[in-house]
Amino acid sequence: FVSNLSGIGVILYDDKGEKLWEKKIKGHANTIAISDDGQYISAMGSNEWGSILTVFDKNGHELWKKKIGAATNIIKFSPHDNILVTSSYWYGLKCFELSTGNMLWTYNIDKFTERDERGKPKSSMNSLDISSNGSLVSSMDSKGKVYLFSRKGDLLKEIKFGDTGNIKFSNKDRFLLISAGKKIYCYEIKGVK
Repeated sequence: FVSNLSGIGVILYDDKGEKLWEKKIKGHANTIAISDDGQYISAMGSNEWGSILTVFDKNGHELWKKKIGAATNIIKFSPHDNILVTSSYWYGLKCFELSTGNMLWTYNIDKFTERDERGKPKSSMNSLDISSNGSLVSSMDSKGKVYLFSRKGDLLKEIKFGDTGNIKFSNKDRFLLISAGKKIYCYEIKGVK
C-alpha cells in the first residue's frame, strides 16, 4: 500500500507493512494513488504556485513529472495501465499517457459553470472512474451532472441527476452505476464505445 509522508512525500509498503521506499515531493502531498497491479504510484504535490503530478514505478524510480496547475482531488489509473486521469476540484479533468506523461486531453468545467463572488466555478468534479478496458472515462460534478468520455476525450454523454454522489463502471463495462442523493441509478452503456 501507499501512504503520504506527513504531507511532504510518498511511502510504499509491502503487504506485510514493511517500508519498500520513501520519496519526498515538492509541495504538500495532497493526493496519492497506486495502479491496480501495483506497478505505478502517483503523487500530487501542491503549494501556492500550483500542483505537480509525479509518477513513480514500483521500485521508486521517477518516471515523469508534470506541472498541472490547480490542486487535484482524484488520481485514477486505467486498469491496463495505459492512461492516468486527474480530476481537480474546480477545473475538470486531465488525461495523460502513462508511459510518457504526454497529455492526451483535458476537459475544463470552468468554461461551462457559474462562478461565485471570488470568481471560482460553483461546480467541481467529485467522482471519477475509468472502465475496465480503458475505453471510457466518467466523472460526476458537485451539481450532480455525470460526464461520459471516450478514451480520446470526446464527450459522449452528459446526464443530470440533481444531487452529487459517486460513479462506478461495472466489471464488464456494461453499466455505469451512479449514486446521487438517496438514489442509485444503473445506466446501461450501449453504442458509446
